[in-house]
Amino acid sequence: MGFRQVRQPQRVAFTLVELLVVIAIIGTLVGLLLPAVQAARESARRSSCANSLKQLGVAMHTYESARRSFPPSSWGPSQSSCFWPPSGGNWAGCADITVFPAKGTVIGGTTYAGSGGLSGHVALLPYIEYQDLFNKIMGDLASSPKYLWQGYAPWQTQIPLLLCPSDIPRMTDTDGGTRTPAAGQHNYVFCIGDHHLNLDYDQSIYRQRGMFGLNSFCRVKDIPDGLSKTLAMSECTRPETSGGPALNTESANAADQTWSVNGCYGLWNGNGYAAGTPLKAGHQSMGTWWYVGVYNNQNFNTCLPPNGPVCQQSNQFGFSILTSRSKHKGGVQSLFADGAVTFVSENIDGGNKAAGSPVTDRSTAAVSTAASPYGVWGALGSRVGGERVEFP
Repeated sequence: MGFRQVRQPQRVAFTLVELLVVIAIIGTLVGLLLPAVQAARESARRSSCANSLKQLGVAMHTYESARRSFPPSSWGPSQSSCFWPPSGGNWAGCADITVFPAKGTVIGGTTYAGSGGLSGHVALLPYIEYQDLFNKIMGDLASSPKYLWQGYAPWQTQIPLLLCPSDIPRMTDTDGGTRTPAAGQHNYVFCIGDHHLNLDYDQSIYRQRGMFGLNSFCRVKDIPDGLSKTLAMSECTRPETSGGPALNTESANAADQTWSVNGCYGLWNGNGYAAGTPLKAGHQSMGTWWYVGVYNNQNFNTCLPPNGPVCQQSNQFGFSILTSRSKHKGGVQSLFADGAVTFVSENIDGGNKAAGSPVTDRSTAAVSTAASPYGVWGALGSRVGGERVEFP
């Protein structure tokens, strides 16, 4: 009887070295593809942001067609101007704060009614499909004042259109528990001009060089520089917080150097502020409270190019350097008065940072029509500078 050799089946397997090589190749491919995926996602977010501004531009022009002026960035009845419950429940004195001209204040022959607590976003609600929310706010104000730190349902409404998807997730802004849930946030601000003074008074008295301001009601004929050469809106970033004070990041707002453009810029190191710089609290910074008409929550000016520092006056005395900022790399999305949306580079000419304001503090003189000292960006912020700007 013979014997024959039986072949054992060979087992096919990777060696450890081969397995490590395959893992290394996959890792390399993922590493190569990930930046492209992230770039594609950011491109989509940037397009979404531009689309939101485009919709706000359509709403702004629909408002103008109906009312023959653009909405102010701060407006509203006296019942809208309370920040907190007045002492003893005396609602008649609720507008006697420094954010808005106090009730009964006389400036240039005009007696102020103590109004202006609502933002331009509130004025645009009927034109962005929030007519019911607008009716609710105005109906409630007609019957009783609503202070702006109040836990009031309309204030807590988050409007998706007003959030840029590239920014941080909607932050918790409970302000010590007085608003639960948090008040609504926003990423889109109105251009108040190329100056940082007189930001708290009516345009008819202390005029803003930009399209917007307190009770501005700017008309098309009030923009002699041209709609396509005048900024209407741009972006702001919402501050990062740890439940209260803002963290010192590129989205924080300084509470210092509000009287000097160059001084404000000197605090900045590119992605934060110099050590020891006092910062605004998260709930008092740009990007919070979409409904509040306070000038340093709802506006930007063009004293400094995009993605630089923000310096807000702590005591609301009408001067702040409110720089447009975004989480988009290299610049900001900007809406012009003609409705066009353009991505503006952060490297745009910003002129002379050491120059003084083209507006004199607390002057009752007519608004200056001088060219902006702050370069092309400053000229785009002004509606009356007469500059011959080639942009884009």
